[in-house]
Amino acid sequence: MSWKVIHKNLLLQHTKIKASFGRSLTMVQHTCEHSIFTFTRGYVSITALDLVQKEMKRCESIGLDVKTCCCTLRQTHGLPCAHEIVQYKRESCPIPLPSIDSHWKKLSCEPTTSTNSNAYYMGEISMLIKRFENSNNELKLDMLKKLKEISNPTTTTLVEQQVKASTRGRPKNALARRQAEAEASTTTNPSSFELASIFYKRKSRMLNQQ
Repeated sequence: MSWKVIHKNLLLQHTKIKASFGRSLTMVQHTCEHSIFTFTRGYVSITALDLVQKEMKRCESIGLDVKTCCCTLRQTHGLPCAHEIVQYKRESCPIPLPSIDSHWKKLSCEPTTSTNSNAYYMGEISMLIKRFENSNNELKLDMLKKLKEISNPTTTTLVEQQVKASTRGRPKNALARRQAEAEASTTTNPSSFELASIFYKRKSRMLNQQ
């Protein structure tokens, strides 16, 4: 096979891949309108969504039984398998983006410039923006307030609760009794008279117990 033929085939494959990425970003397939795909539509390859859609057909017979599920799709493609999908359905939770392997979330032919790319989080951020746009003014203000506290912790309205030591009631043990006596004292360090008084009181109690 000549180089021109190979080059032509590679260009054709590249064009098909780019077209597939475009469909994944803009097109919603009828089979993927289920609410379980809320977080993944437009952020994951439609090929991956088709595989998950086919896996959903096994859910009724698999349930939450991991052994029966075998987790083949998870191990071979990095996609949620039947028992995982069942769990998401029971919790009324869409399939989260982190459960999808990063291979299926790369919808561009451009090379990744950094291994710490923020593209991984764009799906969650986009969902937050959509939630903000569809909220009323009161909820928008509440969301902005929480975001401000996250970006600048010094602005938080939360105050750490101060726990006061209880001085009421009789101390339950010797350590608690000594602490109570120390707190009850009006001076920082007890005087020799106080020390002698405490000593004789303890000695008197010990003699009475014998």
